[in-house]
Order: sequence, then C-alpha cells, then structure tokens
Amino acid sequence: MAWQTPPTFTDTDVLSAAQLNIIRDDLEYLYGLSQSVNIASVASRTDGINYRYIRHRLQYLHIQFNSENGSGLAYYDYEVKYNGAIIISGSTTAGGGGANETTTPTPVDLDVSPGSLTVGMWYPILITVTGNGTVTGNYFETRYTFESESAS
Repeated sequence: MAWQTPPTFTDTDVLSAAQLNIIRDDLEYLYGLSQSVNIASVASRTDGINYRYIRHRLQYLHIQFNSENGSGLAYYDYEVKYNGAIIISGSTTAGGGGANETTTPTPVDLDVSPGSLTVGMWYPILITVTGNGTVTGNYFETRYTFESESAS
C-alpha cells in the first residue's frame, strides 16, 4: 500500500467512505513504517570515528567487532556511544600471522542505559576506535549493530 494524499475537508462536508478509507490506509502505511525492522548495519573497516544511526524500537543493542592482524600485532581500544552516552568500552587484540579476534560485547539494555530514549526516534551511534590499524594489513571492523527484544 502506498501513501495517498489525504483529502481536505471543510466543516460542512459529508465524509464519504472512500475519503475515510484513504485516511485509514495512510495511517496503516505510517504505522507500518514505524514498525519496520532495524536493518543490521553493513560492516565497515576503519580506525577513528564511525557514525551510524538507528531507529530506537527495541530494548537491547547488539554489536560485534572483528580485528585482524596483517603484518604485526593488532590492538584496538573501542568506545560506543548511543545518543551521547557511553554504553560499551573495551579492547581487543589479534595475534600475529593474519590472526582474527572477534569481540561481541554483552548486549546493552537500553531501558536502563543513561539518557532517555523515545521509541521511534533516530539516534546516533558513535564508535571511536584507537589502535595500530595503520600497520599494513591490520584493521578493525564493525560487523553489525542492531536492536532486538532479547539479550540473546
């Protein structure tokens, strides 16, 4: 169902079923948009600062990182802010010879995290990464970020 331009009414108009159906259909369309699933973000490889935006709908934020070693020990410190509040911080290390280290922090309960969040609003997720990713072949990757109803 697509959005239709709603009819305009005046005080003396008698509303037809067709006009009311347009309003009903538009409300269903808007409700469907507001209930859409959070799309897991595409993986990105970067040091420094990485912004993502998510429409807050569900209680738990899930995130996963991967670091890979190319030519030397890869180490990274990371910090995740949701709507300006630090919700995750930690570090990861990948050993020599192309080793990978996958880090999946415990999902964050957004109902008790700092700051007040409104369901349906868009919020920034700021991921700050520091480390030795400038060494040839080393990288830090954010694999996914999404919200869900449960911590598992």
